Amino acid sequence: MANNKTKIGFFEALRLCVLVIVDPNAFLEEQARDNERCESLPRPPQIPSAFLVRNAFWSSLGLVVASTVAGFAIGQGYSRWIGAVSAAGIRSSQIVGAMILLWGTLFVRGWDIQTWAGTNLAERVNQWIFKGLYCIGTAIIVFSFTVKPA
Repeated sequence: MANNKTKIGFFEALRLCVLVIVDPNAFLEEQARDNERCESLPRPPQIPSAFLVRNAFWSSLGLVVASTVAGFAIGQGYSRWIGAVSAAGIRSSQIVGAMILLWGTLFVRGWDIQTWAGTNLAERVNQWIFKGLYCIGTAIIVFSFTVKPA
């Protein structure tokens, strides 16, 4: 497979994440079509690894900030419009957030799906689900720290 990636928008990525979980055979058909599209794309210029690391650093920081801001905003909004949360509710949200973080850690696949180029659709979906679980778990934990306790 060429070292190419097709452009996939947010909602299409979300659809593919659901598809890989609920209908893996349909996903494999999508992946075969994506592989064909990738083969027909012109080969992109090779990006030096230092730039890949820098880009990953800044994009991951963006996800951390976005997850934190979302959790904070939801916690503040909940406190303002719904009210205080019981101690049990706060503990429960912290436990659920930790469970989602652990789920993401244990779920993520690495070498068992890795291709040489790292651009296979299954690898990309794997990363999207992993990042999604981590962002959701982080937002829930931040929510639990920012809601008004009862």
